[in-house]
Amino acid sequence: MCEQAIETTIHAFRECPLAREVLVIGECPNCVTGNTTTSTKEWLHHAVENLSTEKFDGLIVLLWKIWNRRNDKVHNDTLTRSRATIEAASLLQREFCMAHATESRPRIARQTPIWRKPIAGMVKINVDGAYSPTSRHATVRIVARDDDGMVLAGLAKRLEGIQNAGLAEAAAFHEGIQLEIDMGWTNANVEGDAMDIVNRLGNPDEDISTIRVHLERDRRILKVYKDITINYVNMVANSI
Repeated sequence: MCEQAIETTIHAFRECPLAREVLVIGECPNCVTGNTTTSTKEWLHHAVENLSTEKFDGLIVLLWKIWNRRNDKVHNDTLTRSRATIEAASLLQREFCMAHATESRPRIARQTPIWRKPIAGMVKINVDGAYSPTSRHATVRIVARDDDGMVLAGLAKRLEGIQNAGLAEAAAFHEGIQLEIDMGWTNANVEGDAMDIVNRLGNPDEDISTIRVHLERDRRILKVYKDITINYVNMVANSI
């Protein structure tokens, strides 16, 4: 990203001046910024031994955002400001914590890790999206079931023009929402295991991510079709 050295994992996350700036401004402790090991595994192992669970979780989210920033620079020649990267990481960590809170957000419910039938009169639509960086293809899979668990409809297709896993998951939720509309169902529950997408659909005012524009059409649909709910479900329970 900085074009000053051959890129290794430890360089991309710690030694690159642009990455280090994020770590320093983000007030990462010396066990993160001052460690000199050349092994990423040892670096993270040292961090997990010296940080609280909350601090280490925050570090992992920040490193993920640094990687996203690096990809935007390499592939789109766009460099996000360091403070914007830190703010995005902080927001994502708050969303993660809120999604795991005992009190669920409106219209977003955390499920136990088994597939459950919808309540009487409702349709449950399970969605899943996947992206292969090798083939550069994305696929979505959808299964709709009634309150007896009987399959009402299904969909599996490959999508073109999808560039990462996040967009693939967003596309899967869009296809699930569109299926509900096309079939004319009421009181439909669309659920998937992409917590990030579920949170962004439910909290548009807090979404400052680059994926926001891809979710706008679905946010507009949800404002009109108020009988559609969006839920997060554990991957194990996301039965497709």
